[in-house]
Amino acid sequence: MQVWGGRVLAVAMMTVLAGCSSLFGSSGDDAAAPACPEVGILREGSRLERFRNDSRDPSDLVLQVGVERYTGECRFDRRGRAVTVDLNLVFAATRGPAAPERTASFDYIVAIVDQDGRVLARQQLQSDLVFAPNQTRVGVFEELTQVIPLAGGRPASSYQILVGLAVTRAEAERNTTRR
Repeated sequence: MQVWGGRVLAVAMMTVLAGCSSLFGSSGDDAAAPACPEVGILREGSRLERFRNDSRDPSDLVLQVGVERYTGECRFDRRGRAVTVDLNLVFAATRGPAAPERTASFDYIVAIVDQDGRVLARQQLQSDLVFAPNQTRVGVFEELTQVIPLAGGRPASSYQILVGLAVTRAEAERNTTRR
């Protein structure tokens, strides 16, 4: 299993999905082509809010980041033994009134999960932000490539690629109860 860029960490991850989709469809125009892996945004990692001094007061907001959307495509090797997924992630970040600087960073997680819910690969990546003067909101575009070996004749559609922000347990709970 290959996940590009950043560190690979073997830690269990929640698998509640929000917005899971077979967005990619098949590779090419052939209707008989195999289906791509599903991609999903983890509901508990869909939003990140950082506050000054562990406050929840809006005036103490330092940074807010949300997973906005994803696009991509997949392609199969000639023998059908691996699928490569090119994934484009879009995040929206807002600089809060308590932000001390015009730069910030956030971590996000990408994981590959099999049909039984087992995490086969997990990676935590960092994205850096720069807010221009008088700018409080920026869009962040990240490109990733995931290569998934298709072991034991399993189809690519039996795997999922899950994406979410690296959040604390308390933030994850707030995200799952938020409407």
